[in-house]
Amino acid sequence: AAIPFLPGGLPSITLSLVIYLAAALLAQLVGVRVVMPGLEGQAWSLISAVLIPTIILFPPATNVLIVLITFTAYAVKRRGLPWYQNAWNIGQHQLAVLVAALVWEGVHPTGTGGLQAVHWYAAAFAAGGTFYLLNNLQTSAVLAFATQRPFREVGVFSRGTFYRELVLTWMGIIVAD
Repeated sequence: AAIPFLPGGLPSITLSLVIYLAAALLAQLVGVRVVMPGLEGQAWSLISAVLIPTIILFPPATNVLIVLITFTAYAVKRRGLPWYQNAWNIGQHQLAVLVAALVWEGVHPTGTGGLQAVHWYAAAFAAGGTFYLLNNLQTSAVLAFATQRPFREVGVFSRGTFYRELVLTWMGIIVAD
């Protein structure tokens, strides 16, 4: 209901959006297998590296559309999960992307020449960091509630996931650049 009131109004379907959406679907549905001692075969999602450029390149209303399409496809892939888990996954990413997009809208410079390039990268990192924190805070809160464990013990925030997300955030910023 709030989409028409977001900066940029309604989503606009352009060729660049269609190309980006195809790449986002591929990244969402494939993932990467890790080859590390103790983590063999673990699948890591690349979706952060896809959603961060979405936040930077497209208006918030278009971001909502991209998340809805990519995460609905992911829900179809994971159709063994209960519907409410897939709905939560879509909803939490919608909220995290939307808040990060509004941060980007508020802090990014109008140009990228000279020192504004440094400002642009700092603003992009702020939007990526906002997405990471809000997404993981929501996940941690739900897991703590569902498992009746303390917030700090659910394992969403860790040094390993932080470093992985930091790399994915920078990859996303480079894609957007």
